[in-house]
Amino acid sequence: MSKAFEREVTFEIDGRTFSFATWSDVSALFAIRLLAKYDRPRRGCESGLCGTCESLVDGAPTRLCQVASTSLDGVSIVSGSRPGR
Repeated sequence: MSKAFEREVTFEIDGRTFSFATWSDVSALFAIRLLAKYDRPRRGCESGLCGTCESLVDGAPTRLCQVASTSLDGVSIVSGSRPGR
């Protein structure tokens, strides 16, 4: 089992810039919604099955509940990449 580490991240989501300290074992979805206090992307199953949190991360569709919050550093996110949202 790996030990979580704290790291400062700065990223852009839907044209807004956020910066905060987070840990490697925290999901990007959790960090965006609770640490950054930003209400998008939407939360769903939080296990990667439903795709509700899928967003474009540097242009690539990504389910944010499946990636570490520390990977957000320097990226640009457009929330709600799924059609019809």
